[in-house]
Amino acid sequence: MASLPPSPRAWLIATAVLGTVLLTGGAAGLVVQAVSRLESDGSARRPAVTVPATAIATAGVETTAARAGGASATADATATAGTASDTAPAVVRSATVAFRRNGAVWVADERGTRVRSVAVSAEGVYSLSPDALTLAVVDVASGQLSLMTVATGAAIAVGPAAQSPPVWSPDSTWLVYRREPNGGGELVRVTREGTQPRVLGVGSSASITPDAGWVYVVRVDVGGIGRIARISSTRGPATPVPQNPTVTGVSEAVAGTTRVFFASQGAAGTPPVIRSMTRTGADVKPLVPGPITAPDVSLTGLRLSPDGAWLAYQESGDDGYSRIQCVRTSGGDPVKLSLRYDAYLIGWSAAGAELLFAEGNTVQGETSRIMAVRPDGSGRRVVAEDAGL
Repeated sequence: MASLPPSPRAWLIATAVLGTVLLTGGAAGLVVQAVSRLESDGSARRPAVTVPATAIATAGVETTAARAGGASATADATATAGTASDTAPAVVRSATVAFRRNGAVWVADERGTRVRSVAVSAEGVYSLSPDALTLAVVDVASGQLSLMTVATGAAIAVGPAAQSPPVWSPDSTWLVYRREPNGGGELVRVTREGTQPRVLGVGSSASITPDAGWVYVVRVDVGGIGRIARISSTRGPATPVPQNPTVTGVSEAVAGTTRVFFASQGAAGTPPVIRSMTRTGADVKPLVPGPITAPDVSLTGLRLSPDGAWLAYQESGDDGYSRIQCVRTSGGDPVKLSLRYDAYLIGWSAAGAELLFAEGNTVQGETSRIMAVRPDGSGRRVVAEDAGL
């Protein structure tokens, strides 16, 4: 299987998809190959969870499904909060997880059953659309992004891309990926069919709002300071979000329905922190005042739960150290979710009841596995053994 590297990388600490978790072959120049081999009973995928966009990411509100927890809630729950908007895109989140095992990418349902091998791929970033129909993968050898139809293995070559996980729109109809022409990093929007490319501008850490109207990014200014900007998903250039003087050194951001959560790295002896602000840059509030497991770490891999009630993140060190925490967006003490093993976030389950993550570092002789746990730390269970990112 692919070993987890000894030092954190963007594609290791932030892989797979917004919402549910998650490769492609056939495109010229790619070494990724579709293999389409059923490993279990070959039956149809479990029903997806359909959620109106207005029901997603209401900060501080926990859905019935999230309170219930458990495997059945994860696979079968339907949305219980919010009312569908006439204009908001429908969101379908499939209860599917993807992982690497023995040099290939596999998919399974969130219970760890219906396992099948999808594509030969030893390393590189990949991201499954929320509806689990299309997989975006950036091949390491060729540096190319391809979009793969999961059911058939048909692949569309999109073009050069960086090893930064593509980000899907909530309705799975388009995605944003990063490329690095002339040494710079720019974000590009493209449809799931690989058409209608549009450059959004320079940036990193792209996050698409639940209503799909905006793409929030981190942009580094001429002074080397990371700041938050937002870009209309359909028109117009990037515009800076008005910055409170305290909002500096931003390294990652994730946007919810009403607020944006962001990590700022420590400087001059100050610890890294996580804060939030409105989507227009007002009302900056502290959320995580610093790390709780080690002093010399960064706060990375921000993952907002589908209902907006929880924020998951990693405490990541330069030596590969990584521990997962989760905190209520309404405030409170963070919850430690990972044990002594290094752990790397994949994303939230379809119903938002559990977090899925890879645990273990094979470089250090540990067995790697895919795990699931509820945000309060309960219900820890193994999804797939001998599996990683």
